[in-house]
Amino acid sequence: MLPSGDAFYLLQDFPGRYTGATVWVQRDQDRTNDSVSPVIIGGNDWGAAWAMSADGNNPYAVIPGGQRQRILAYRFGVNLVMYALTGNYKGDQVHVPAILQRLGPLQGTEPVVIRPGQEVDVAELHAPFAHQELIISEALGLGDGVSVNPSGGALAANPMMSAGLIRIGESAQRIWSGEADRAVAHATSGPCLQQNLVCVLEGV
Repeated sequence: MLPSGDAFYLLQDFPGRYTGATVWVQRDQDRTNDSVSPVIIGGNDWGAAWAMSADGNNPYAVIPGGQRQRILAYRFGVNLVMYALTGNYKGDQVHVPAILQRLGPLQGTEPVVIRPGQEVDVAELHAPFAHQELIISEALGLGDGVSVNPSGGALAANPMMSAGLIRIGESAQRIWSGEADRAVAHATSGPCLQQNLVCVLEGV
Protein backbone atom coordinates (compact mmCIF):
# COMPACT_ATOMS: atom_id res chain seq x y z
CA MET A 1 0.00 0.00 0.00
CA LEU A 2 2.79 2.42 0.88
CA PRO A 3 5.92 2.99 -1.22
CA SER A 4 9.09 1.34 -0.05
CA GLY A 5 12.60 2.75 -0.11
CA ASP A 6 15.27 4.26 2.10
CA ALA A 7 12.79 6.73 3.65
CA PHE A 8 10.19 4.14 4.67
CA TYR A 9 9.96 1.18 7.02
CA LEU A 10 9.33 -2.06 5.16
CA LEU A 11 6.22 -3.65 6.67
CA GLN A 12 4.28 -6.79 5.83
CA ASP A 13 1.16 -5.58 7.66
CA PHE A 14 -0.28 -2.37 9.09
CA PRO A 15 -0.92 -3.19 12.76
CA GLY A 16 -2.46 -0.97 15.37
CA ARG A 17 -4.10 -2.02 18.62
CA TYR A 18 -5.29 -4.97 16.57
CA THR A 19 -3.87 -6.58 13.46
CA GLY A 20 -5.17 -8.35 10.38
CA ALA A 21 -8.07 -6.02 9.59
CA THR A 22 -8.67 -4.74 6.06
CA VAL A 23 -7.05 -1.48 4.98
CA TRP A 24 -8.67 0.61 2.23
CA VAL A 25 -6.98 3.19 0.01
CA GLN A 26 -8.02 5.01 -3.14
CA ARG A 27 -7.19 3.27 -6.39
CA ASP A 28 -3.66 4.13 -7.51
CA GLN A 29 -4.75 4.71 -11.11
CA ASP A 30 -6.24 8.05 -10.06
CA ARG A 31 -3.69 10.77 -10.93
CA THR A 32 -5.67 13.59 -9.29
CA ASN A 33 -3.23 13.64 -6.37
CA ASP A 34 -0.26 12.13 -8.20
CA SER A 35 -1.47 8.67 -7.14
CA VAL A 36 -1.35 9.62 -3.45
CA SER A 37 -4.51 8.36 -1.75
CA PRO A 38 -6.39 11.24 -0.03
CA VAL A 39 -7.80 8.84 2.57
CA ILE A 40 -6.64 5.63 4.26
CA ILE A 41 -9.17 3.69 6.31
CA GLY A 42 -8.50 0.63 8.45
CA GLY A 43 -9.92 -1.39 11.32
CA ASN A 44 -6.74 -1.91 13.34
CA ASP A 45 -7.32 1.09 15.66
CA TRP A 46 -3.97 2.77 15.05
CA GLY A 47 -4.83 5.71 17.33
CA ALA A 48 -5.17 3.44 20.36
CA ALA A 49 -1.78 1.85 19.67
CA TRP A 50 -0.15 5.29 19.37
CA ALA A 51 -1.95 6.79 22.39
CA MET A 52 0.05 7.89 25.41
CA SER A 53 -1.26 9.20 28.71
CA ALA A 54 0.00 12.28 30.52
CA ASP A 55 2.26 10.11 32.69
CA GLY A 56 3.90 8.56 29.63
CA ASN A 57 2.15 5.20 29.69
CA ASN A 58 0.20 3.46 26.95
CA PRO A 59 -3.41 3.26 28.13
CA TYR A 60 -4.51 0.55 25.67
CA ALA A 61 -3.25 -3.00 25.41
CA VAL A 62 -2.01 -4.12 21.98
CA ILE A 63 -3.46 -7.48 20.94
CA PRO A 64 -2.08 -10.06 20.29
CA GLY A 65 1.52 -9.01 19.64
CA GLY A 66 2.25 -6.83 22.66
CA GLN A 67 5.12 -4.35 22.61
CA ARG A 68 6.55 -5.59 19.30
CA GLN A 69 3.20 -4.93 17.65
CA ARG A 70 3.12 -1.43 19.16
CA ILE A 71 6.55 -0.70 17.68
CA LEU A 72 5.31 -1.82 14.26
CA ALA A 73 2.27 0.41 14.73
CA TYR A 74 4.58 3.37 15.38
CA ARG A 75 6.53 2.50 12.24
CA PHE A 76 3.32 2.36 10.25
CA GLY A 77 2.49 5.83 11.61
CA VAL A 78 5.86 7.16 10.44
CA ASN A 79 5.26 5.62 7.00
CA LEU A 80 1.83 7.22 6.90
CA VAL A 81 3.21 10.69 7.61
CA MET A 82 6.03 10.26 5.09
CA TYR A 83 3.55 9.06 2.47
CA ALA A 84 1.30 12.08 3.04
CA LEU A 85 4.19 14.55 2.92
CA THR A 86 6.33 13.16 0.11
CA GLY A 87 3.95 11.02 -1.94
CA ASN A 88 5.60 9.62 -5.04
CA TYR A 89 8.54 12.01 -5.22
CA LYS A 90 11.01 9.24 -6.15
CA GLY A 91 8.77 8.04 -8.93
CA ASP A 92 8.39 11.58 -10.28
CA GLN A 93 12.15 11.91 -10.81
CA VAL A 94 12.18 9.38 -13.64
CA HIS A 95 9.22 11.06 -15.33
CA VAL A 96 10.69 14.56 -15.62
CA PRO A 97 10.21 14.83 -19.41
CA ALA A 98 6.54 13.86 -19.10
CA ILE A 99 6.07 16.29 -16.22
CA LEU A 100 7.59 19.13 -18.23
CA GLN A 101 5.42 18.20 -21.20
CA ARG A 102 2.34 18.38 -18.98
CA LEU A 103 3.42 21.79 -17.70
CA GLY A 104 4.19 23.10 -21.20
CA PRO A 105 2.13 26.09 -22.41
CA LEU A 106 1.27 24.49 -25.76
CA GLN A 107 0.08 21.03 -26.70
CA GLY A 108 2.95 19.13 -28.28
CA THR A 109 5.66 21.49 -27.04
CA GLU A 110 9.01 19.78 -26.70
CA PRO A 111 9.80 19.15 -23.02
CA VAL A 112 12.80 21.46 -22.98
CA VAL A 113 12.77 24.62 -20.87
CA ILE A 114 16.10 26.18 -21.86
CA ARG A 115 16.27 27.03 -25.57
CA PRO A 116 18.99 28.71 -27.69
CA GLY A 117 19.20 32.38 -26.82
CA GLN A 118 17.67 31.76 -23.39
CA GLU A 119 20.66 30.13 -21.72
CA VAL A 120 21.06 30.26 -17.97
CA ASP A 121 24.22 30.58 -15.92
CA VAL A 122 23.17 28.49 -12.93
CA ALA A 123 20.75 25.61 -12.37
CA GLU A 124 19.66 24.39 -8.95
CA LEU A 125 18.02 20.97 -9.39
CA HIS A 126 16.26 18.89 -6.76
CA ALA A 127 18.15 15.66 -7.39
CA PRO A 128 18.55 13.62 -4.18
CA PHE A 129 20.41 10.92 -6.16
CA ALA A 130 23.39 11.58 -8.42
CA HIS A 131 21.94 9.99 -11.58
CA GLN A 132 18.85 12.20 -11.33
CA GLU A 133 20.96 15.30 -11.88
CA LEU A 134 21.99 13.95 -15.31
CA ILE A 135 18.42 13.01 -16.23
CA ILE A 136 16.97 16.38 -15.21
CA SER A 137 19.79 18.37 -16.84
CA GLU A 138 19.12 16.62 -20.16
CA ALA A 139 15.36 17.07 -19.83
CA LEU A 140 15.78 20.80 -19.19
CA GLY A 141 18.22 21.20 -22.07
CA LEU A 142 21.06 22.54 -19.92
CA GLY A 143 24.29 23.17 -21.80
CA ASP A 144 27.83 22.31 -20.74
CA GLY A 145 28.44 25.89 -19.62
CA VAL A 146 25.71 25.85 -16.97
CA SER A 147 26.85 25.54 -13.38
CA VAL A 148 24.60 22.82 -11.96
CA ASN A 149 23.93 22.74 -8.22
CA PRO A 150 26.82 24.98 -7.12
CA SER A 151 25.31 24.85 -3.62
CA GLY A 152 25.73 21.09 -3.51
CA GLY A 153 22.02 20.56 -4.13
CA ALA A 154 19.94 17.94 -2.38
CA LEU A 155 22.98 15.68 -2.17
CA ALA A 156 24.45 18.12 0.37
CA ALA A 157 21.20 18.74 2.28
CA ASN A 158 17.73 17.36 1.58
CA PRO A 159 15.45 18.65 4.36
CA MET A 160 11.93 17.27 4.22
CA MET A 161 9.25 19.67 2.92
CA SER A 162 11.67 22.45 1.92
CA ALA A 163 14.37 21.00 -0.36
CA GLY A 164 12.57 22.33 -3.44
CA LEU A 165 12.07 25.75 -1.90
CA ILE A 166 15.78 25.88 -1.10
CA ARG A 167 16.61 25.34 -4.78
CA ILE A 168 14.65 28.48 -5.65
CA GLY A 169 16.32 30.45 -2.86
CA GLU A 170 19.79 29.31 -3.92
CA SER A 171 19.08 30.35 -7.52
CA ALA A 172 17.88 33.77 -6.40
CA GLN A 173 20.93 34.20 -4.17
CA ARG A 174 23.27 33.63 -7.12
CA ILE A 175 21.51 36.41 -9.02
CA TRP A 176 21.49 38.82 -6.05
CA SER A 177 25.20 38.24 -5.48
CA GLY A 178 26.00 38.97 -9.13
CA GLU A 179 27.31 35.46 -9.82
CA ALA A 180 24.58 34.83 -12.41
CA ASP A 181 22.26 36.82 -14.67
CA ARG A 182 19.73 34.02 -15.23
CA ALA A 183 19.09 30.85 -13.25
CA VAL A 184 16.69 27.93 -13.35
CA ALA A 185 15.30 26.24 -10.23
CA HIS A 186 13.68 22.81 -10.20
CA ALA A 187 11.63 21.10 -7.50
CA THR A 188 9.62 17.89 -7.26
CA SER A 189 6.53 16.60 -5.51
CA GLY A 190 5.92 17.68 -1.92
CA PRO A 191 4.86 20.68 0.16
CA CYS A 192 6.50 24.11 0.22
CA LEU A 193 6.92 24.87 -3.49
CA GLN A 194 7.93 21.35 -4.50
CA GLN A 195 4.97 20.49 -6.70
CA ASN A 196 6.87 19.52 -9.86
CA LEU A 197 7.97 23.11 -10.36
CA VAL A 198 10.47 24.58 -12.81
CA CYS A 199 11.06 28.34 -12.78
CA VAL A 200 13.53 30.65 -14.50
CA LEU A 201 14.81 33.63 -12.53
CA GLU A 202 16.47 36.69 -14.06
CA GLY A 203 18.09 39.78 -12.59
CA VAL A 204 16.74 43.22 -13.45
